[in-house]
Amino acid sequence: LYMRHFYVPSPHCIWKNTHKVLPGCVLVFSADGTLMREYAYWDAKRVIESAKRNPYEGTIFDATNDVDQVLSLSVQEQMLSDVPLGAFLSGGVDSSMIVALMQAQSSRPVETFSIGFHEKSHNEAVFAEAIARYLGTSHTELYVKADDALDLVPNIAKVYDEPFADASQLPTFVVNQLARKKVTVALSGDGGDELFCGYSRYTQAKSIWNKIGGIPLPLRSLVANVLGNMPIYWLNHLTKSRGINVADKLLKSRKLLTAGDQQEMYHRLVSLWE
Repeated sequence: LYMRHFYVPSPHCIWKNTHKVLPGCVLVFSADGTLMREYAYWDAKRVIESAKRNPYEGTIFDATNDVDQVLSLSVQEQMLSDVPLGAFLSGGVDSSMIVALMQAQSSRPVETFSIGFHEKSHNEAVFAEAIARYLGTSHTELYVKADDALDLVPNIAKVYDEPFADASQLPTFVVNQLARKKVTVALSGDGGDELFCGYSRYTQAKSIWNKIGGIPLPLRSLVANVLGNMPIYWLNHLTKSRGINVADKLLKSRKLLTAGDQQEMYHRLVSLWE
């Protein structure tokens, strides 16, 4: 699972004789510590089925206002703290929205924190600084060098419960260290893409399956084999100027073409290694 997804999804765990509680679930123990039961207090499938039975009838403006109210209330509840509170700010939509909602409900400048890189292609600190200035937060930023990040690698196993192959864990570690100097709790914009379908795969899966699902699997497999034998280096050389990674796209196309159904195809979309 780790090699396939670059992390270990619930309920599995990389530690022996251990499992993770599923998202939206609660464990109930007796007074002597015996596990009594595990149940779901929130279930996505149940919510979707309920929404289908009772579809939203408001306008796009009503929906915008309703979402704003729900998010504002959620942020307000998370701001109830008896310790110094702040937020991580990258300058992207998700973290900027969280900080904006925090500042709108705070009587003093919110403490915000950002990590910057000297490489312009990876640096989002300039956007975070602009958002912080616009919202009037008390902003702190730290520029990190490549060697600074590498020095953290030996400590990663002590910080995270399980290995996950995402380079963001290093700047996340750094921004936590930075924030800890001023606050004890920090909100972030993590989860925005999952909640609001920001990843293209959410819409691509159904669209692609609608196009290829009616083609017999043996024929799709034949096409996949043809793609696998194409001169990838030559194709990449021709399209390099357009910024297209043909090899990557062909590899993904081969995986999708040989899927037996839509569920398997989506699973392959989120799999980095078969």
